[in-house]
This record gives sequence, structure tokens and C-alpha cells, in this order.
Amino acid sequence: MGECSVVRGLVVERGSRADYEGLSGYHYRDEKIGPYSNIFVLRRVEEDRSKKTGDRRREKCERCESLKGAKGAGEVVGVIVYSMPAGGVELRREALGGYFDGLGNRAAVMKFINERVRVISRVIIEPRYRGLGLAARLVRETMGQVGVEIVEALAVMGQVNPFFEKAGMRAFYGPERTEAKVMREALSWAGIEESEWIDPACVCEKINRLDAGVKLWLVGEMGKFLGAYGRKGREKTVAGCELRVAGLKEVPKCGCAEVRKCEGKVVSDKKQETSGVEEGVRMVSMVLKKLGARAVYYVWKMGGEERK
Repeated sequence: MGECSVVRGLVVERGSRADYEGLSGYHYRDEKIGPYSNIFVLRRVEEDRSKKTGDRRREKCERCESLKGAKGAGEVVGVIVYSMPAGGVELRREALGGYFDGLGNRAAVMKFINERVRVISRVIIEPRYRGLGLAARLVRETMGQVGVEIVEALAVMGQVNPFFEKAGMRAFYGPERTEAKVMREALSWAGIEESEWIDPACVCEKINRLDAGVKLWLVGEMGKFLGAYGRKGREKTVAGCELRVAGLKEVPKCGCAEVRKCEGKVVSDKKQETSGVEEGVRMVSMVLKKLGARAVYYVWKMGGEERK
């Protein structure tokens, strides 16, 4: 089956800051962009114009039907922003080997980088058009139009949605932090494997079923892990009851109707049950998110081998 008419009816064109601002609300970093070098957009065009690429039969699909109420010709459905590169990208040297060797001092290296490198700082697809491979298409069709030898991108979600690689960029993964390795091993030791991380609520429930001593130790490890990322302050247990882990004096043998003693004070679990469960899931969610936030550096070189 060929591509649907929605995809055939889109073309890549040069865009403007206004085009970006029109879609910026759909990006997780909803903020104004700084200085940029290039902006390109995916724009819907008239039916007859889109057919110039070949004699293709119009194919109807559910996505076509769902977009009948869209604005139509002229609508911007995707945008990509290219910006000037940063100086201190650790993975750049590993990815490019000795590309910058022999250039002399830092000023000479930065001049060379600014002349030959651009970084993809934003890729946004309007939600109704997601799932059609348009992000990869937008990257793939614009890298060669920027006018430099090297295009790079940095991401922490590349492992989840690797559209940069689908577009022809090569991925280089940063080293895992020591704290992350320790946390990963602690979860595994407690019987919580990486395949289960997709659902924080289920992980939280599994932690609650652990032996009290193991659970207390694991929650302490989670608190130290988040502290390494600046998540300090009062720790919460994942047992559905609020207390200070470090000051826990007694762990009751029964459920949340019990009264727990924490730092010499009596804390009613009944009053904290609902908020405690929410805090527990939130804490687990933060831990799992940080564990998956491994830096990924993507690079494309003009004339280099591209992945299909």
C-alpha cells in the first residue's frame, strides 16, 4: 500500500519565526527560541500541486478522514529549527574523532565549529499529524539545505523515539552516571527489572510488597539517587504513608490503619493514605525518568554514509 494522501499533500519549505511560534505550544519546551540559522516547515498544499511528484492514485485512509476538518492548503503541520552549536559538547569529539585536531587554541576551534556545524534545536509536529513519520522526513529533507558539513542534535528521549536515526543521523550514547548504575542494580536486586519500568504505579505496588527492611533500604537508595540530581528535601515512602525515611523508628507489621512512630512523633497513616500513595508513585516516576534520561548525541555529515 502506498502513502496516504495526507503525506503526499505535504511539502518542505523554508519557514519563519512566526511559523515556529504557531506550533511552539506543542513542544515540551514551550518557550521562545534564541538566535537561529534556519527554519523549515512542512506545509499542506493544494491537491494538484502535491500530485506533481508522480502519478499516484489517491488512497483514502482513516487518517485522511480524520483530517477533513483541518485548515487545508497553507497549514503548517511541522517545523524544524536549526541553531548555532554550543562549544562544550563532550560527545562531539568522540563522535567526530580527530575532526577538530590541529586547529590550535579554543578560539580557533570555536570558529571552525561555528562555520561548519549547526544543531537541530526544535522539531515539532502538530499532534493530529503524528505517527506518520513526518519528524524523520523533516529532518532528512532539510539537513542538506542548511549549508554546512555537519548537523548535530542532542536528546535524552532518543531511545524512546529515535526519529533522528531514522532520518539518517548516527547516534552516540553518553556514559551512564555512577548514581544511575547503583540505582539500576538496587532495583534489580530487589526483583524489579527494567522491563517493568514502563508503569511507575505497578513498580510502586511491587515495592510495597517487599519485606519491610528491603523496602526501607530501597526507598533510601531512591532518595539518595534523586538527591544526586538536586531532588532534595523530605523523602516519601512508597508504602502509601508519609514519613521521614531516615528517622523511622518502627515499621508496623500490618497496613495503613496502623500508627507509625517517626522521629518520636506519632503519625496517623489514615490521614496520609491518599496523598502518600500519590507521592509514592510520583517518587518512583521521577526515579525511572532519571534512569532513562541518558544523553544521546546525533550527527550527520555531508556526503557521509546515512542510515536508511
